[in-house]
Amino acid sequence: MRIFNFNHTKYNRKLLIDGGSKSVFPGYFLGEEEHATDFYELILWESGSGYLLLDDRKISLNAHSVIFIPPYKKRRWQVKKSAVSFHIILFREDFLNEFLKNHLFLCNMPCFYGRNPGLLALNTSQWKETLELTEKIINEIRQLQTDSDMMLHAQLIYLISLLSRQYIRQYDLSAEHSDHILSQRFRQMLDTGLKSGYTVADYARELGTSRVTLNKYCVSSFGVTAGDLLRERLLYEVKSELLYTNHSLKEIADLLGFKEISNLSRFFRHLTGMTTSAYKKAYAPGLYF
Repeated sequence: MRIFNFNHTKYNRKLLIDGGSKSVFPGYFLGEEEHATDFYELILWESGSGYLLLDDRKISLNAHSVIFIPPYKKRRWQVKKSAVSFHIILFREDFLNEFLKNHLFLCNMPCFYGRNPGLLALNTSQWKETLELTEKIINEIRQLQTDSDMMLHAQLIYLISLLSRQYIRQYDLSAEHSDHILSQRFRQMLDTGLKSGYTVADYARELGTSRVTLNKYCVSSFGVTAGDLLRERLLYEVKSELLYTNHSLKEIADLLGFKEISNLSRFFRHLTGMTTSAYKKAYAPGLYF
């Protein structure tokens, strides 16, 4: 499976956000081959029909809608590339985490993490407002200034928060969204630092609940079990270590709580279908849009 990496040196300075229209990203992959990215994507789908297969969910694409895709989500497109038009904002999680004290911000967004489709339909006025905000972000990126990072942080947080409110209304999540603090706290624990060797039961104990109850709330909030979330985050950390550090497999295994290198290798191959060495060889050089 292809994994597209974020190009953080594109503008001759470290910048963990990018954006533009379809013409600015001619290499944006809209093919039927399964692929993923190591960054978040906000796609304003302006025109063109077709489908997006996101994990095992088939999402119908229509004009004036927003698509939300978190990192490492497997996807395949079924669209005619020449007939579609879109604007896109790409960003790494680190971009917001280095600015916000609350690293739970993105995890609290049901548009990225939830059991409903990562798709928001907008009316004419909502589309106009969203497009204007997106173009402001894109223009700021194109004309970088010394204070652009601060401006881009604020603009992106506002845009995501606005879209999240609309998403909650569209899927009638207001009550549900406030009820599952337990599952949100669990995701925060995973995002702010995995604990070496911890199981779901260990995290549940720290949260003052049972593994069964934690699983129930995770399925209700995110559509997956607590174990799925833990494995997803652990896989994300393994991939990051392989691609962005010089740590040996033993060092990665020790860091992430695998008792043996063989356990790490089996875990990785089971979830990705690849060996760690094959993954690093294929993706360490990076594929960029």
